[in-house]
Amino acid sequence: MSAGDKALDRSRAVRRVLGGLLVANIAALVAKAVYNVLGLVVVRVAAHAPDEDHPYGHGKFETLGADAVEERLKKDLELEEVTVHVEPC
Repeated sequence: MSAGDKALDRSRAVRRVLGGLLVANIAALVAKAVYNVLGLVVVRVAAHAPDEDHPYGHGKFETLGADAVEERLKKDLELEEVTVHVEPC
C-alpha cells in the first residue's frame, strides 16, 4: 500500500468519525427543539383560566409536561451512557 493510499484511508476514517459526530449533534438538537416546543405548549395550556371543568385552573398540565420532558431526558441519557476505562498508572 502506497503512502497516498494510506493517507486516503486515514482521511476517509476521519470523515466517517466527523460525519457520525455531526449526525449525533443534529439528533440532539432536534430532540432539544421538540422538548422546547412541548414546554411552550404545556405552559400555554397551563395558563388557561379556571373554567367549569377545571375550577382550580390548568396548572397541573405544567407539572405533567415537565414530568414528560424529564422522563424523555432520562431515556436519552441512558442511550448516551458511555463507559470509560482508565488504566492504572
